[in-house]
Amino acid sequence: MNIQICNQVAVPIGIIFMFIVSCSNDIENGEQTIEAQKYMGNENNYEDFKEINHNERVNQVKDIINDIEWENAKVSIYSYFFPI
Repeated sequence: MNIQICNQVAVPIGIIFMFIVSCSNDIENGEQTIEAQKYMGNENNYEDFKEINHNERVNQVKDIINDIEWENAKVSIYSYFFPI
């Protein structure tokens, strides 16, 4: 009888605990960085340009990007040598 009561209490507590842990966001509490690269030359060459390590600055950049009204656009590319 005591095992049934224990299971009836332990299972809901375990489910609630798993839900709380899965909803926690450790990214906001940890150190965040943004690394920017600069295009160099005609090939796919990039070099490190700037790195932002301060969480306040990273959050400001995230807010700016989230506030932008992004637009989905269809791009048509014409290739002279290899028609698409």
